[in-house]
Amino acid sequence: EHVKITAEHVSNVFKPSTYATTKSNKDRKEWLASDLTLMCCRDLLQFSIVSNEDFQDFLMVYGIVNTVDDIPSRATLNPFHLNKLCDTYMDRLNEELKETSYFPGMTCDMWTDKYRHRSYICFILHFVDSLFISHSYTLRNEPFDHPYTAEAIKQRLIKVCDDSILA
Repeated sequence: EHVKITAEHVSNVFKPSTYATTKSNKDRKEWLASDLTLMCCRDLLQFSIVSNEDFQDFLMVYGIVNTVDDIPSRATLNPFHLNKLCDTYMDRLNEELKETSYFPGMTCDMWTDKYRHRSYICFILHFVDSLFISHSYTLRNEPFDHPYTAEAIKQRLIKVCDDSILA
């Protein structure tokens, strides 16, 4: 059911009716900025997509915006809406953890991107709820520079736990 809700939300991002019912142009722009931020995060798109001429044309042709000025800037999406989205994500995780067993697990994954040769590390929290449904939440995904040692990974893991709701 969760996947259906997510897929439906993503498919509704570009429906004009979502924005047509708001009271002001400012409200419409806020809704659009929030949904575009979510779209970029879910589909791993760069925030610069809002500057893409074809994307802007798409938004105008389908009546989502009237002019290019109605499209939120990349700078607007990044700090404010991304932080708001992150806060919502962590609040939801916190609520779900209240309903679960007391023994979540954590995994980490490391990789190097093949173009810039930068190393990354990702920490994912796993738990089973009271209905025995498995859940996984990414807590952090960040660059990971030398040294690639067990001690360095342990220190990052401790920091993730301290910075998150697991502290």
